[in-house]
Amino acid sequence: MKRILPAVLSASCLLSACLVNTYAKDTKAFKTAQPIICNKTYKTKVKGESQKYFKFTLTRSAKIAITFNGQVNVELSYLNSKGKAVSTYDHYNHYLKKGTYYFKINNYLGSSNPYSFNIKKTSYPLAKMKVFPKTKISHFQKKGTRITAKINEAKDITDYQVLCSTSKNFTKPIPAYVHFGKIIVDDVPDASSYYLKVRPYRQGITEKYYGHDSNVLTFTS
Repeated sequence: MKRILPAVLSASCLLSACLVNTYAKDTKAFKTAQPIICNKTYKTKVKGESQKYFKFTLTRSAKIAITFNGQVNVELSYLNSKGKAVSTYDHYNHYLKKGTYYFKINNYLGSSNPYSFNIKKTSYPLAKMKVFPKTKISHFQKKGTRITAKINEAKDITDYQVLCSTSKNFTKPIPAYVHFGKIIVDDVPDASSYYLKVRPYRQGITEKYYGHDSNVLTFTS
């Protein structure tokens, strides 16, 4: 997923969770990666349709946020243990175990504008990653082919897994998402009953930490 970053963009980013000695060091990514430290601003420029690689080390688990400043058109990708991009800038509030992390910035539109970025680190005990606040949903409504409900949004999570189905066993769930305190389910099929529940999660590169399911709401048409 490619994003054009505006003058100021603040978001949290998930990076590859592998220790440095597990990487294939003959790849370009690990030979050229610029070492950086957290909580410091770096100014850089990506010329043409080129890439830059960076790395940083966490001595303990933490929550990481990367903030960009400047008119830049870049794709930020996270690398697996072989130096391949495995995902792009797509989530908020990511939680990392201790280790050395690599990412690349790809200038896919060829802009040569300078920009700066900062990696904000907040200590976050590993045990805390598996502890979640209770989630409650309410006000289940259906209008036409759209279902909506309210949710008491939790802090310090990546996102929610939303399950909506015409079966109380939640088989064949319908795609849904959370947007500004509202659960939205579009293009729902005709049915006599609908069931809805959510659970929060924190994202890792190879795992997700899930919270408990919310209460289940039922709508009967």
